[in-house]
Amino acid sequence: MSNGARIVLEVDGKQHYAEGDKASPKFYSEMVAEDRRLRLKGYEMYRFGGHELGSEGAADMLREFFNQLLARHQRRQLRATTELVCRAGAQSSRASA
Repeated sequence: MSNGARIVLEVDGKQHYAEGDKASPKFYSEMVAEDRRLRLKGYEMYRFGGHELGSEGAADMLREFFNQLLARHQRRQLRATTELVCRAGAQSSRASA
């Protein structure tokens, strides 16, 4: 992203939360612990289920997700640019006073 955002996209298959066909609290705990670790380092985490991506409508869902993600970061970039311009204007006004 042009605003320096660090984004992680992860596709989770059954191996992320199950041992064989049985849900694994251990695997799930490891997964969410890693999410927390990355978030604390400044990453945005977005997870998709493998089943979700193989289902009907997946292309539309992904298109909408990426449209929203890009719009969100463009707004952040615009806000950051506006703040910089406002700060520069304020400093300029103080300097000329």
